[in-house]
Amino acid sequence: MIEDPLLELEDGLRYWKTRPKWPADLHNSFYRRRAEITDGLFTDTWWKQTLRDLHAWIATRNARHSDLTERFCHHRTDLQHAWASVIAPNLAGDITTVTWEQVCDLPALGARIKPTASGSGVFPSKLSHFIAPALFPVLDQTALPGGQGSYAGYFDLVRQTWAGTRAADRAALQERLTAEITNAGHDEPITGYPFVNKIVELRLIGRHHPA
Repeated sequence: MIEDPLLELEDGLRYWKTRPKWPADLHNSFYRRRAEITDGLFTDTWWKQTLRDLHAWIATRNARHSDLTERFCHHRTDLQHAWASVIAPNLAGDITTVTWEQVCDLPALGARIKPTASGSGVFPSKLSHFIAPALFPVLDQTALPGGQGSYAGYFDLVRQTWAGTRAADRAALQERLTAEITNAGHDEPITGYPFVNKIVELRLIGRHHPA
């Protein structure tokens, strides 16, 4: 079957609207709030809010918050180093301007904060996404059901999906998503809104949940 990027996006948006806890502004206000508290220092205050967000995004399942906090504190300096050496130099770009090898240190730290026997990429992807939304896509069962595979593999899938999208379709997809965010009085997408990651996520959701 030939993929239709715009149809996939519409199907993804339709499915999104069936989920009562998923925000109508496609997390635009969430990204604005995250940008206001994320500065690479990884303070206790930052972690407290981040842990709440991770819990709300169902990323802390089967883990005690006290254990996650203890491991976060243990790796705080490592996170600061990853921010300075890996994340901050690439914040002006997005997932299309970096490779997995350039940015994998951050999700690797996420996997140490919440280790799992299966090596699940869900927690590392969401923690990394909260820190740098445009660089790191979210891995979960909605966009990629039936076993997510590795986070590295999903990262490359997002990059490859966008790379295989025609320039005209890319512009139309971003225009459509912008209209959806601003519909019903929502604010314009923030500077740095993760368009590529969100569009591909919605397309994959639409691909797996067609109308």
